[in-house]
Amino acid sequence: MLSAAGAIAVTQFDDPNVGVVLVLQCAPYAIAHGSCSGKAGRCRQRRALATILIVGVAMRCLLLPGTPVSTDLFRYVWDGRVQAAGINPYLYVPNDAALSSLRDDAIYPFMNRADYAPTMYPPTSQVVFYLITRISEAPIAMRGRHGGVRRACGLGDAGNCSRCAACRGRESCFTLGTLCRCGSFARSGHVDIVAIAFLLLAFLATERRSPILAGVALGACALVKYFPVVTGPALL
Repeated sequence: MLSAAGAIAVTQFDDPNVGVVLVLQCAPYAIAHGSCSGKAGRCRQRRALATILIVGVAMRCLLLPGTPVSTDLFRYVWDGRVQAAGINPYLYVPNDAALSSLRDDAIYPFMNRADYAPTMYPPTSQVVFYLITRISEAPIAMRGRHGGVRRACGLGDAGNCSRCAACRGRESCFTLGTLCRCGSFARSGHVDIVAIAFLLLAFLATERRSPILAGVALGACALVKYFPVVTGPALL
C-alpha cells in the first residue's frame, strides 16, 4: 500500500523527484516495522531507542540547510504575528488593509492564499504558532533551528519514544515511521508532528485506562489536523 501511494505521488507532484523520494521511504519503513516485530525487537529496547534518536537527529541535520519545499510555514509565522497583535487570525485575509501594519519583506510576500483566504488552521495549531513566534519570527525558527517547530517536533518524537518504551517495543514502528517523514517537519516545518504527538498520547492514555486524558489529547489532536478524528472508534 505504501508503494502504491508513493507511485501515485510521482504523478501528482510538479517535481516527480518528490514522488520518487516517497517511494524510496517505503523501504526503511518496512525495515523499521520488521525490526520492531517479534522477540528480537522487544529485547533490545535501549539500543533501539538510541538508534531511533540518533537517526532522527541526523536526518534533521541533513534537511535543515535546505530551503522549504512548502510555503505553509510562512502562514504559520503570519498567524502567530497576527495573534501577537491582538487580532483574531480568522477575521481577515492577509492582504486586508486592517493588517497592513504587520506586513514585511520576509514573510508576507511568500504566503499562499494571501488575497482570498483567512487562516485555515484550527485552534491548537494557532496556539503553537503564537508560542513559537514569541521566541522568533524567522522562518528558520519555524523549521527548527532556533527552537520553533523543531521543539514541537521534539515533543512529538519524545511522545513517540515514550510510547515506544511504555509499550516495550510494540509501537516502535510508529516512531521510525514518523522519523522517515521528517523532511516534511525539519525542512518545511509542517505542524503535523504536533498532531501526531497528541494522537500517540491519546492511545497511550487509553492503554493506561485514562479516558479523560485520552479524550483531551484526541480533541487537541483534532484541533491541529482534523483527520485523526477517524481514530476515534479505535480509541473507543
